Amino acid sequence: EEQPVPSPLLLRKVEEYLQGRCSNVVVSAKSLQVMGPAYIKVSVTVDIYPTSIDLSSVAEKNAVDALKAFLHPLTGGADGTGWEFGRMVCFSDLYALLEDIEEIDHVENVSMTLEGDGQKMTFSSENPVEISIPPYALIYSGEHELTPKLLME
Repeated sequence: EEQPVPSPLLLRKVEEYLQGRCSNVVVSAKSLQVMGPAYIKVSVTVDIYPTSIDLSSVAEKNAVDALKAFLHPLTGGADGTGWEFGRMVCFSDLYALLEDIEEIDHVENVSMTLEGDGQKMTFSSENPVEISIPPYALIYSGEHELTPKLLME
């Protein structure tokens, strides 16, 4: 699933586990709430420069597949063990991921569009800012727009 949702049974087990270990003030006031994560959709737009024009479609397909796998909340990330709550992908992660694809020479003009909680914002690697998401949120893969460009020699 793109946005895995914990089952009611799992939520109840986590709540029971925490109730047995947290402060009486929290439990007696019924302040403990256990819920699934909020999700932030990350869509990437990038210009890719394939190593040859003949490999353009292969490069594009491999790049989309790599982005989807990398941005999966449970099996993505740099080590394939999923994303930590509140951690945002960095532009350097995207450059490294895409430029590591055999059919891609290099990439340029990387931007990310984040969607969540009724808001949509776009960020570009050309104008770096610190991007943060809530500590209870996980990222997941959105739709990616890759534009193959020709290498000028």
